[in-house]
Amino acid sequence: MIRPSRFAPGAGGSGPDDPTFEIRLAALEAAVAEIRRELQEIRLDLREIKGKLSNVPTTFQLVFMQSGLILAIFVAALALLRFAPPRQSIPVSGKPG
Repeated sequence: MIRPSRFAPGAGGSGPDDPTFEIRLAALEAAVAEIRRELQEIRLDLREIKGKLSNVPTTFQLVFMQSGLILAIFVAALALLRFAPPRQSIPVSGKPG
């Protein structure tokens, strides 16, 4: 329970009898409206970020893709070596010209 006697007398105005009450209330309402607008913008930004993050591959997917690519290159190189015709040796004579 909040007891008004615990607060300093001039801390927040004198309540609804204060002539500046309406001005302060209008300022608070404007501040709340601005906070709500900013919160809505933040929510839109978070939705956009969430949509983008759902398309980012995970670490496992990246490692798996890299491993698959390296394995495919390795297999292609072995297949090329296996099925390539043997190299012909060029006879070299010991005497120039």
